[in-house]
Amino acid sequence: MARTTHELLTPIDHMTAHLEVSVLRAADWEKAIMTGYAAWQQLRTHHGGRLELDLDAQTLTFLKP
Repeated sequence: MARTTHELLTPIDHMTAHLEVSVLRAADWEKAIMTGYAAWQQLRTHHGGRLELDLDAQTLTFLKP
């Protein structure tokens, strides 16, 4: 894990320690952050669009406007 990633994930771990999501691993948080960032970039690049979230498959898909 890169130093910058560790610097971001450590505070997340501390902030969520008392919450149900505290069972998540750093890798889970990293995946969620990277997926969200990729979706934001797509929305920004295409000046909008839709996001389709599948909680069972744990996917977030960008759909063009």
